[in-house]
Amino acid sequence: MRPRPAPRPHRRPGVPLPNRNPDLTEATRILRAAGRPNAGILIDLLHFAPSGSSLAELRRLPPEWFHFAQVCDAPAGVPATTEGLIHTARAERLLPGEGGIDVRGVLAALPAGIPYALEIPHAARTAEAGARGYVHLAITAARRHLDALEAVPTQAATA
Repeated sequence: MRPRPAPRPHRRPGVPLPNRNPDLTEATRILRAAGRPNAGILIDLLHFAPSGSSLAELRRLPPEWFHFAQVCDAPAGVPATTEGLIHTARAERLLPGEGGIDVRGVLAALPAGIPYALEIPHAARTAEAGARGYVHLAITAARRHLDALEAVPTQAATA
């Protein structure tokens, strides 16, 4: 097997959780084995919540491993089955602060200044409010919730 060339420096591949990697321990093992300076861990809150990983583990990882985070919320008790998780991921993610995921805790454990990407598809809300209406609702709710993060110490501030 020929070694693959390193990804271009401007690309930042991430190891998502838990689709192929069930927790931060496994993601860390993969990153260290890859040995690529631009590789990282993609934290998608929907997948982080049921991974069994802790905020303390997240805080201990090198800040350079985190290039952005996918932000959403979900009902308490994120579905345990793959089918349930896929359905929630594709059609029923909640806005930050509406569900049972510790959105503030996870984001505060990540390095300060990384970009957040809202990943909040919700089929019923989109059908009810229309795409533009749902986007307006989502932006308003996300800003309100994420603005409150400024009062929460981040990993960089507590390190």
